[in-house]
Amino acid sequence: CSKILICVGTPSSLSGSIDLKYVKHVFKDIKNAYDPTFGPKDLIIRSTVLPTTTRELILPLIAEEIESGNFNLFFHP
Repeated sequence: CSKILICVGTPSSLSGSIDLKYVKHVFKDIKNAYDPTFGPKDLIIRSTVLPTTTRELILPLIAEEIESGNFNLFFHP
């Protein structure tokens, strides 16, 4: 299984909250570019995100690929 380490910026917004648009964007890009002929991929998040971000934001974006066995999702703080 190939590994994809995802480490993108999570700048603060004007209100002080974390801006996750880059995280969402990279997962959408990976999903759109994925070619199943190259086998499953381990996606490893290595960004400054809150603990619930993986489950609440990223998992819904790639749930179908996880269920089909194309992606595995990991978080490395």
